[in-house]
Formats: sequence, structure tokens, C-alpha cells
Amino acid sequence: MASSALGHSMTRRYGPKTALGLVLTVLFLWLAFRKTPWGEFARTMGGVELLPVAGAVACQILSNVLRAGRWKLFLLGSRPDLRTHDAFAALMVGYGVNVALPRGGEVARAVFLQRVAGVPLGAGLSTVITERLLDLVTLAALFPPLLLIYRGRLERVFPGIGNAMLLTAILSAAALGAAWWLARNPEASVRRMGGLSRRLAPSLAERIGAASGHFLKGLGGIFERQAATGIALLTGAIWFFYAVGFWLLFQAFGFARTASPGLGDALGVTLVMAVAYALPSPGGTGTTHFFASRFLTGMLAVGSAEALAYATLAHALGVLPGILMGGVYALLARSPRK
Repeated sequence: MASSALGHSMTRRYGPKTALGLVLTVLFLWLAFRKTPWGEFARTMGGVELLPVAGAVACQILSNVLRAGRWKLFLLGSRPDLRTHDAFAALMVGYGVNVALPRGGEVARAVFLQRVAGVPLGAGLSTVITERLLDLVTLAALFPPLLLIYRGRLERVFPGIGNAMLLTAILSAAALGAAWWLARNPEASVRRMGGLSRRLAPSLAERIGAASGHFLKGLGGIFERQAATGIALLTGAIWFFYAVGFWLLFQAFGFARTASPGLGDALGVTLVMAVAYALPSPGGTGTTHFFASRFLTGMLAVGSAEALAYATLAHALGVLPGILMGGVYALLARSPRK
């Protein structure tokens, strides 16, 4: 009976999101591939050079290892002895779940980390929130240099992207400010939450109070002074290796010799891919194909077949590590310990 109720609850919660994600996937796949010269697309995929692809895969995995290390710093106050390997495993499981359930991977990460490392669920969830906010702030900070590089062309290819980035910067900075305000005095915040829960849900007040304490401790992890330098350096390194990976992937295609894309162009791909992944399509399917190919055709005058082949490969490199490695980690976690 309990499992039936849980299944019904999960269906109600994720059913509409999954439906919306599928609609977005179909829509953006159609927009991306509707005029594709399929013969040329197949020939381009068949002629991909594998060595640059291997380098791009290495950069993708390294970025995720660095992201796991940064997550460990976020959780310094909640679980100082957390292993980077456990954080990486939870990250991969979350990415794998995101392929099936948009945003479901964020919860799965925290649940998995609680299971394998004993990190309180509230702390895991709150650090995922602050991680996402920091990513949005970083994304907005990377946008002005791209405007200088492309001198207005980016706005012509993606109308409204400038205003969207400005709004993202304002909202994410405000949310980080609210997180700092709540976390700077966790005892007072717990008392406020406890008083509110006693009025609204007296029977759950004690459990909410305990969970809110863990949540606030995790929320404040990003503001810990001893972790600040490490978080800043790792954030820069994460985005740097994302861009290097996309630049290496350029070298797998013929347009690397004709369009001569540089690291700045790879940073542009990084930005539009991040925007594509932010939309609630399963694993960025469709959205990444559309945004990345549109960037290459509009900004670098790459042919549509090559642009779509690049976007398809970039998407595969983004989701396959989560599916394969996350699946392995999930299976190993279910195995009983001897």
C-alpha cells in the first residue's frame, strides 16, 4: 500500500514535468533536424576524428571530477570526511536520472549521497540548490566577454539572450543573497521555521525542525571562509575544461580548418549548451541539438550537416557518462556489502 501511494505521489509530481520535457524534446529536435541533408550528416558523422573526441571525453570527465570536489567543499560543515569519490558517484547517478526525469537527478544526487556517505538529505539538497545558483551567476558573468567577442551577432542569432542573461544574473544573485541571509544565523532561521511549522503542521514540527537545521548548514557551505578559495578556483577550472572540451571537439570536424574556431568560440558553445541544459528536456535532448547547431551555423558559418553532427556528438558526450557511470555506481550501491 505504501509503495502504491509513493508511486502515485511520484507520478503526480514528475508526470507533468516529464510530459513537458518530452514536448520540448520533440519540438527542438524538429527545429534542429527539419532541413537536415541526411546523407551529408551521415558522411560527416562517419568522418569524425576519434583522437579529439577522446580528449573531449577526458575534459568532460575531469570537469565532473572537479565539480564533485567543489560539492565536497560545499558540504564541509555537514560532512568534513566526505570522499570526493562518493560525491562523484552521486553526481553521475544524478546526471543519469536527469536523462529520464528532468530535474529528478537533483533529488537523486542527494538521496544517493545520503545512502552511500550518510550525508543528511537536507544538506545534500541545499548544496545542490546553491551549486545551481553559483552556476547561473558564473554563466551570467561569462556573457559580457562573449558580447565583446561577437559585437552584437550573438543577439541576432539568439534574440533576447542579453535580457535573459541580465534577468538570470539579477535573480540568481538575489537568491544567493537570500541563502546567505538564512545561513548566516542558522539558529535564528531554525527557530523561525520551527515556529512557522508549529502553526501550520504541528505534527511534523519536530521533523521539520531537524531537517531545516541540516538544510541550513548545507545552504551555508558555499559561504564558509575556509572553502571560499577552493570553491572559486574549482569553479573557474570547471568552466575552463568545459570550454577546452568543446574546443577539442571542434578539431574532430572539417570546419576546424575552414572556420578556425578558437577558445572564445568554444566558450560560446559552452554558454549556449548550458542554456540548453537548463531547459527541462530529458538530458538536454533536442535543446542542445538546436542551440549548439544554431550557434555554429549563425556565428561561424558552419554548414548545417556539420553543425548538427557536432551538436549530436556534444550531446552524447554530455549524457553518456551519466548513463554509463551513473548506472554502474547505482548497481554497485545496491549490492550488499560483504
